[in-house]
Amino acid sequence: MGGLAAEINELKTHDHICLIYQTREEQLAAVVPFVQIGLEKGEKCVCIVDENTSEIIENELAKAGGDVERYLTAGALVILTKHEAYLNEGAFEPSEMIKFLTKTISEAKSEGFKALRVTSEMTWVLGLESGNERLAEYENKLNELFQDSDVLGICQYDIEHLDPEIIHQAIYTHPLVIYKGRVWNNFQYLSPDMLLGENKGQLHIDAAFTGMMAANTSQEKLQKTNRMLNLIRACNEIIVRAKEEKQLIDDICHFIVAQGGYKLVWIGFAGHDKEKTVEPVAEVGFEKDYLEKANIVWADTEREREPTGAAIRTGKPVACLDILHDPSCKPWRVEAIKLGYQSSLALPLTVDSKVIGALNIYSQEPFFFDEDEIDLLVELANDVGFGIHSIRTENERIQAEKALHESQAQLIEAQSLSKIGSWSWIIETDTVAWSAEMYTLTGLDENLSPPAYAELSSCYTDQSWNMLQQAVDRAMRLGEPYELELDVVRPDGKIRNTRTLGEAVWDQEGRITRLHGTAQDVTERKQAEEESKSVEKAQTKTLALLQNIYDTAPLGMAFLDTDLRYVRINNTLAEINGIPVKDHIGKTVSEVLPDVAQSVEPLFRRILETKEPVLDTEIEGATPARPGDSRRWLCNYYPVIGSDGDVLGLELIVDEITERKRTEEQIEQLSRFPFENPAPVFRVGKDDKMIYANPASDPLLAEWGTAVDQEAPDFLRDLVAKVLPSGKIEKDIELKHEDKTFSFTVAPVAKDNYANFYGVDINNRKIFEQGLRLSELTLANMNEGVNLVKADTGTIVYTNPKFEQMFGYERDEMLGKNISVVNAPTDKSPEEVVRETKKALEKKNVWRGEVHNIRKDGTLFWSHATVSTFNHPDYGPVVAAIQEDITERKQAEGDIRRNSERLERAQRVARMGFLDWHIKTNEIELSDEVIDLFGLSKDKKLITPDLVVEVVHPDDREFVQKNLEQAVRGEKKYNIDHRILRPDGTILWMQSQGELTRDSEGEPDTLLGTVVDITDRKRAEAQIKLLNEGLEERVRIRTAALETANRDLEAFTYSVSHDLRAPLRAVDGFARIIKQDYQDVLDIEGNRLLDIVMNSALNMGRLIDDLLTFSRSGRKEVKKSSIDSDRVIQSVFDEQNLLEPGRDIFLNKHKLSVVQADPAMIKQVWENLISNAIKFTNKKKRAQIEIGSFERGDQDVFWIKDNGVGFDMKYKDKLFALFERLHTDKDCPGTGVG
Repeated sequence: MGGLAAEINELKTHDHICLIYQTREEQLAAVVPFVQIGLEKGEKCVCIVDENTSEIIENELAKAGGDVERYLTAGALVILTKHEAYLNEGAFEPSEMIKFLTKTISEAKSEGFKALRVTSEMTWVLGLESGNERLAEYENKLNELFQDSDVLGICQYDIEHLDPEIIHQAIYTHPLVIYKGRVWNNFQYLSPDMLLGENKGQLHIDAAFTGMMAANTSQEKLQKTNRMLNLIRACNEIIVRAKEEKQLIDDICHFIVAQGGYKLVWIGFAGHDKEKTVEPVAEVGFEKDYLEKANIVWADTEREREPTGAAIRTGKPVACLDILHDPSCKPWRVEAIKLGYQSSLALPLTVDSKVIGALNIYSQEPFFFDEDEIDLLVELANDVGFGIHSIRTENERIQAEKALHESQAQLIEAQSLSKIGSWSWIIETDTVAWSAEMYTLTGLDENLSPPAYAELSSCYTDQSWNMLQQAVDRAMRLGEPYELELDVVRPDGKIRNTRTLGEAVWDQEGRITRLHGTAQDVTERKQAEEESKSVEKAQTKTLALLQNIYDTAPLGMAFLDTDLRYVRINNTLAEINGIPVKDHIGKTVSEVLPDVAQSVEPLFRRILETKEPVLDTEIEGATPARPGDSRRWLCNYYPVIGSDGDVLGLELIVDEITERKRTEEQIEQLSRFPFENPAPVFRVGKDDKMIYANPASDPLLAEWGTAVDQEAPDFLRDLVAKVLPSGKIEKDIELKHEDKTFSFTVAPVAKDNYANFYGVDINNRKIFEQGLRLSELTLANMNEGVNLVKADTGTIVYTNPKFEQMFGYERDEMLGKNISVVNAPTDKSPEEVVRETKKALEKKNVWRGEVHNIRKDGTLFWSHATVSTFNHPDYGPVVAAIQEDITERKQAEGDIRRNSERLERAQRVARMGFLDWHIKTNEIELSDEVIDLFGLSKDKKLITPDLVVEVVHPDDREFVQKNLEQAVRGEKKYNIDHRILRPDGTILWMQSQGELTRDSEGEPDTLLGTVVDITDRKRAEAQIKLLNEGLEERVRIRTAALETANRDLEAFTYSVSHDLRAPLRAVDGFARIIKQDYQDVLDIEGNRLLDIVMNSALNMGRLIDDLLTFSRSGRKEVKKSSIDSDRVIQSVFDEQNLLEPGRDIFLNKHKLSVVQADPAMIKQVWENLISNAIKFTNKKKRAQIEIGSFERGDQDVFWIKDNGVGFDMKYKDKLFALFERLHTDKDCPGTGVG
């Protein structure tokens, strides 16, 4: 509603209005809305007509959308003639008319109406021979009646036909006047006292002067208002054209001064510094340095309570109408008066609901700003704020678009790097959209459109397609998201493993309109996982073996952390200490072994500081195992260093040598009493003579042909010559005598120039070594490769079949060769390799690690080797190596490393990372990308769950906490958007997702999460929302226009129904009369032309009927119910078939759906379709019509076919257009409407 109708809608009870009109259009433009509004408000409306008829009024009200028949029947609308009202007694009597209206008001109230609304045409006055002079009396009495009664009315005066004196009286007697499409307050109105009272002369004079002054005041006010409106309009043009903010505010200030007649205009923005200063950003018309001297701020202090600061603080306009006397202007009054400023106005500038500054206007006249001007200047300030907002929004939109484009490019790159494609399926149109990576994943041609949903079956294995269909069905029906692992079949037959995610998207009405999601190629990951599982299985087996070796090793072993607390300890060392394994863990050395700790803790601290091992150190002390018993251990201590170079702890290897030391002491005692030793003991001097021999040595000396004081055999002399200079003890020197074998230890005594030989019977050990040979049969059947190499030369002396298979050699090709033939080429010689191996094994009897090898065919591969030494009965000291081929594991590790690097790069590009929360320990683990996004310290030790929670924006913390709790309870998946507040004050939007894992008992264990920076997307969405809001406004405007068009269509339909049928019936009727009465008189051509007229009238009638049916279908309310399509279609066909007697028409119905629809409307649809099918098959001997249906998503689609004339497919778009026909009327008659 707008224009005059809107102003009439504002009229109230007691209003007495005069309508001055020249044309009927002007008259009805006021009368129709006046009556229509009254009827809608529940008021009784009385129309008194003269020149117009009741039919005209009824038709006009019907055009306006009123239900005229209902109003007339209910008595809400009464249309009277002048004789039924003004001239009821044959002549006009004002008092009788007043009585009539008084009675009508009373009846309206008693009938339940809110008020009486009356309008009358005053042209009846033209027919009076006398009584015109009493018209003013009547109008004054109406004013008195209207003041005291629930009534309002319009008196209609035709300025074209009524005497000017009557018009003049009408203006004087009505407080309100409708003229030229507006409702005016009437300054010429004279009250009843002025017109009829005793002092009406003086009152006329007073009214004249009052009117004159009011007119002058109004003229001045109007001029000022016009000036302001012109100023606002011109400023709005500047705002519309401005592209830069600085240009906008400069031009606005210039124009306000130039066109507004003001002394000074400046704009200041509110600063957010400590003093809250106001920074001038645009100014025109001031003396230099005035604003700097003013030093304006917006803080709430005495000086700062000046208009500009107050306007910024309060968001309201602040006027200083008299700077000379206003106390708030005291601090800068002197400077203002010097420059001629007498009054000022500060207007807040608001951008996006926030005050950013003020527009300040100064005048050289005091009290220059009145309320109306202030209101208009407020409007101007709001427009300037809107202009600034628009420019900033546009700049933000441009930046957002740029960021969006960059984000999209990054997303495409990230998708390519991480092999993630995105897809979307619009259900209604069956339209599928793919990103480029989807084509790579499926192997389809990216130049072709993505396949429709139903066509995707060829892209998956049967099992995967069934899984996808079930998930999509649940998503469409229930809105359930899904996550699947599917196998994609490429055109070349290769199968790729994918991880597919999908979720539903709802419209505003709660309907699922599309699905979207992602698909990631995880083939390499799956392969790596399988390989990793295999490697992990082998590693688990190896670890179990190592753990078994660790637990059962004859040496004591333990690992201490940097606080010297036991982290791990084997059974051997625990038994040495005399304390169970579990009672060691977490305790310090001083807590477990207080007696030993005093000697070892300083040593341990030094190792932690220097990172250097301490080897072959003898420690003596007592343990809880044998308190009070002094024991001795040979210890090796190694620092354990992490990948970052920090010491993680200490590895201890302890060998109990208490008994050995006691044996050595016993040997030493035996050396003092060799005569009692049952084993051979003898001494050889530097001079090569036998110095001493105990009785047990006699058989050997006899065999060697020597005795005491005689020369020793050569091999004894060589041993003495070897050990005396070096001072080292030689062990395991084997000598045989008869059926015994002795192992001698040669101990030099340098100061006395001799060496002692101590023999031990080793027959039992020899028997053991023979058993070792038997164990070689076991080696031959091992799954690991085994080889033996002489320790001094590196010569291969034994290989088992697995070793030969691993390296591609036959046994004969390897035996006798140096071990370097199977080692990958290095810059070291075989001799250096042998020396380094021996050196490594001297420190630790067993070495384990990875070895790079070369096969006979030259291919390189990796193996894991366990290397140790022992004395072989045939080969002497040998190096034994057990090797397992780990090439596949190394490749898998490489693939995993490359994929990890690729994933890290993708995360960095896509600004995403992981965040894992270990629920039981309340520990949190963040990737480097998340740490950067959150702005946290790089030291991960300082990052705690509480610190991460603090990063969440305060307004979002409760929301995030609630969703986390629901996810941990298993009530929903963790998938939310929220804000974070970085330490530097930056606010970013994050999309957080998490997947809950549980322990073996089903309890929540870890929330594995990902975090993605979606700030750019959120900005883009905000911009789109802003654009959509503008779109909604345009839709609202177009909807209003559409409603107007619908009303016009209804009026047209009414006109067609009532106005076109009558002349059409007349044409047809007269044509038939002529045909019946004058057929013989007319010639052949005349009869033909008459037939054309009658047929045209018949066609026109059908067209009107079709049009009315068509228009009603668009306005009729849809009332849905369950419809049996089979029954409805059969019923319609039977009815239509009866209208075609003699024709052979066959209907073939397929299975038809039961649907929800309006019964009448769906029947009309089938009547149109089936009647058309029958009509367009009229040339066929046997007409065939076929109807069926199928489901598409949540919709039922019906189809109909016939064997009629058909149509050219290039005209298919015209098929359902109004009045469009694809065949001539001769072939198939019709109107093109149904």
